[in-house]
Order: sequence, then structure tokens, then C-alpha cells
Amino acid sequence: MHWRSLLSLAGGRYRDADAVVSAIALPELVPLLPSSVPDYQQRLASINFVAVRCLLLVIEHSLSDSFWTNINDSRIFFNGLIEYSNLNPWRQYGGAEIAYIPIYMPADEELFVWPQDDLTESVIGCLEIICPQFDRSWIREAIVTQDLHAQAICPPGFSQRMPAPAAPLPGLYVVDSTQLYPSDRCLSGMIGLARTVGHMIDSQ
Repeated sequence: MHWRSLLSLAGGRYRDADAVVSAIALPELVPLLPSSVPDYQQRLASINFVAVRCLLLVIEHSLSDSFWTNINDSRIFFNGLIEYSNLNPWRQYGGAEIAYIPIYMPADEELFVWPQDDLTESVIGCLEIICPQFDRSWIREAIVTQDLHAQAICPPGFSQRMPAPAAPLPGLYVVDSTQLYPSDRCLSGMIGLARTVGHMIDSQ
């Protein structure tokens, strides 16, 4: 089997390969699969996801002394504040702090298509509630990113639906955060999955 169809998106060029590792979101993998595996396509397509928009702030001062702060306040429209620099200082930013505010939601919510400036201003208003001493003059840079398929929805029986690393197509392997279930997504978990697939390919 040659994986020409899976590789055709890379600059419009085709390359044959003995093995392909898919690390793209499962909904994006489904239409790339051949029609010879309809059950596998349907299984992957049945996994639903929530979307996320994230505001990354490079700021002069820390907002708290914590790495991760969970928020349960009706005045705040996001439920977490992550300050990476409280876990690992970013020397390359010259002493600045790195704050990350993820906002999870269904992709059809109006918030998902808000202009970036409006989203940033709304988050800043919430930060002024969370951290009364916060001043917008602290902000060096604000970056908004988003992902349609950020987090899988895991109903009962999800362990029977998540894909195995080896797909039912010779030479195709899948690395996806759904495979960490029942653990939550994390970088160390994904590194572990990548190593597992690497060993599988090396031993084939």
C-alpha cells in the first residue's frame, strides 16, 4: 500500500512511504482515508469535539503565584488561567510573564467567531476582576489562537471508540490526544504515545 492520498496535501506533491503517522485531528483524517475502510471512517467520525480559543498574554508582572488557577465565577466567561512562567520562567522574554487563557466552547457558539480584539478586551475585563492590581499597561503582546477540534467529548464507553495507534490499514499509525483516555491531555502523555508508535514502526 502506498500512502499517496494521505500525503497529497503536502504542497500538492505525492510521496510514497512505508509508514505514515497521522497527528492531525481525527475529523481531518477521516476524509483522507480510503473508501476501503468505511467502518473505521465511521468510528472516527463518531467522536465529537469541543473547540477552543486561547489568549496568550506576554505581561510585565505575574497575575498570581500559581501555575494553574481554576475559576468558578459567574462574572468570568472562562474557567481557567494558566501562567506558564510560574512553572518555568521564560528567560528569552526578558523577565516577562506568560499567561494563557483557554476558552472551550462548541464551535457554533458566537464567541468562536468574535473579532480577536473584542475577545481580548473581554478577557482583560475579567482579569481585572480576578487580579484587581492588574493593569493593561502590563501587556507586551496579546495573541489569539483557536482550534475546532481541541478536546474530545468522552461519553460512557469511550474507551471502545478511541482509535488504536495502529490503524486497520497497513503502515498507517495514528497519534491523537483521544488515546490518552481516561487520563487528561498533556505533553508528557503525547510524547509517550509518539514513542510507542515510533517503536511500533521500528519493529515492523
